[in-house]
Amino acid sequence: MRCLALWKKSIEKTLPDSHGLRRVDLFRRPNGTYGFEELRWLDEEQAWIPAGRYSESFTKSLEDAESEARARVEWL
Repeated sequence: MRCLALWKKSIEKTLPDSHGLRRVDLFRRPNGTYGFEELRWLDEEQAWIPAGRYSESFTKSLEDAESEARARVEWL
């Protein structure tokens, strides 16, 4: 149950690539921490899927989450 609560998050900002095939979502968790996830578009599924496994990153602010994403996601 505790892990499920971590997935209930609100997307605060999205950073797309120039081709519209990848993006990084910056989000806020219910406990007030922030994180990010890299996603890629799959045409065959018609869905965005996690590509970087970064969602376990915890920061104290949206700005810190964006800084960490920019440092860790190569194309960003």
